[in-house]
Amino acid sequence: MIEPTYELGRTRVNRYDLYEFAVQDPPLEARFLAALHGNNPRILTEDFSGPASIARAWLALSHTHKAIAVDRDDEPLHHAVDRLNDALPVRLPDFTIRQRDVLEVKDQTDIIAALNFAACELLTRQHLLTYLRSALYRLQPNGILVLDTYGGSDALIPGESEQTIQTPHGKLTYIWEQRAACPATSRVVNAIHFVLPGGSRIDNAFTYDWRLWSPSELRDAMHDAGFRTTEVYATYGDAIDDADQLHVTPISRDGNAPNFETDLDDHWVLYIVARI
Repeated sequence: MIEPTYELGRTRVNRYDLYEFAVQDPPLEARFLAALHGNNPRILTEDFSGPASIARAWLALSHTHKAIAVDRDDEPLHHAVDRLNDALPVRLPDFTIRQRDVLEVKDQTDIIAALNFAACELLTRQHLLTYLRSALYRLQPNGILVLDTYGGSDALIPGESEQTIQTPHGKLTYIWEQRAACPATSRVVNAIHFVLPGGSRIDNAFTYDWRLWSPSELRDAMHDAGFRTTEVYATYGDAIDDADQLHVTPISRDGNAPNFETDLDDHWVLYIVARI
C-alpha cells in the first residue's frame, strides 16, 4: 500500500509528516531523553515507533549516537528510512529498524522510549508487565525506560479539541477527538483529524483503542517488573545551562512525600521514568 500524500503549501506530505508537525517536537524530545539518562547514553530504542521521529532526532543530536526503531507496521518504518535519507543520509548505517513485536526485540540499549501514549496499547496489566520485563532485559547498566500518559478533568469524557499549528509550509489544523470512554475500565477510543490550509479535511488519519494507564499504575507495574526506581516529569525541561545542556527536575520520586501543590494544566501529560 502506498501512503497517500497531501498538499501542505507547496509541499507534498503524508499523515506521518502531519503528525510530526502537529503533535511532536522530536529534537526537544531527544534532548529530554538524553538529560533524563544523564550518563552520556549512546543507543536509543524507540518502541512502538511509528515513523520513528524521535529515533531520527536522536541521530541528529550527536554523531556518536545510534538508534533502533521497533514497530510491527512496515509502512511507517519505510517512511522513517525515507525521511532520514532525505535529511541525514550519512547516518543510515547507524539506524536499525525492527519490523516486529516489541516483545521479540533483543537489542541492548541505553534508553527505551515508548512515547505518544504507546503504553496505552497494552490493554491488560499482564500485557503491560510482560512488556516492562522485556524492556528491563534490554537495558544496559544505568539504562532507563520512558513512558508517558495523559489525564485531566475530562480525560474520560468524550469530546474534541482543536489547535492551529503554524508549519514551515502553512497553517495546519489538528483535531483530537475522544470518541468514547469507559471510566469503569479506563478504555478510550480516540482519533486524530487534520484540516489543511486549503480547507480539505483528513478524517481518521490515526485511530486508537487504548487503556488509559494512570501514572501510579505505571509506576507500580514498573516496580513489580523489577525496575529499581521511578520518577515522574511534567515538562521536557526546566532550564538550559551555558553548555546548552537541558536540565530536568521530577515532580515526584520514589520515597518522597506526595506533593499536593503540584501545578498541572487541566489537560496534562506526564512522563514516567523507570531506572534499572
